Amino acid sequence: MDFYRHTFMVCLAAQEDFPAPSRALLRCATRAFTLIELLVVSAVIAILASLLLPALSGAKAVVQRESCKNRLKQWAFAMHTYADDHDGMSPRESAGTGETMLNTWADAASPASADVWYNALALELNTAGVSSYFSAPEEFYDNARIFHCPSVRFPPDATSPNVLLSIAMNSQLIKGTNSPTVSLNSIASAEPRRILFAEGRLVTDPEFVSGMATNDLGQPAIKANRVAVRHRRFSNVSLMDGSAHSVRGVPGDF
Repeated sequence: MDFYRHTFMVCLAAQEDFPAPSRALLRCATRAFTLIELLVVSAVIAILASLLLPALSGAKAVVQRESCKNRLKQWAFAMHTYADDHDGMSPRESAGTGETMLNTWADAASPASADVWYNALALELNTAGVSSYFSAPEEFYDNARIFHCPSVRFPPDATSPNVLLSIAMNSQLIKGTNSPTVSLNSIASAEPRRILFAEGRLVTDPEFVSGMATNDLGQPAIKANRVAVRHRRFSNVSLMDGSAHSVRGVPGDF
């Protein structure tokens, strides 16, 4: 005997133990929901969902911001461990020489770019460098990769000839030194709050304030006019002292 048939027979037997008026009340008590009652329940559920969804969305945004901050902190840690093994000097900020520009996949994969931060520091973190994705660039554009902010949205042409990075080195560290690298020890002692890494803007990121750069976004090294503000008016940075912080708006300590 299945469950529903058994329950029905038990109910019938129970009703026989009551006088007629009570059996009528019992039948009323065990009737199904009416259409109006179902609509009321559905409306209550919809109201509760509308109240909970913004809270859940906000919680997700906080988690992504903290995850991004943690990645920037790891890059700062890798920078210092690299410097400890290279006489206190930093890796290069970009392939080639001169002003920082977009690096192509061929640039990133070249043996000459082994000392660029996105390859050299990746080894310090026991992860694959950008050069490892030369044959499968689509695998590089994954929000789970340490090279990217978890909140970033990649442009449709992300697998173009250029490598697009949503986390970037501070291009002002090496500027004016007439050298492709810089002594981290000298900067750390003089400016411990100097920015090491920040969130780099892509074409999918809004221009937070007027005057932001709009060309060649996704470079491996950036200054303030190429920063992305992705976390509800906050942007993440890691500093020379190894700490990482969320800064309202565009950070200025480049």
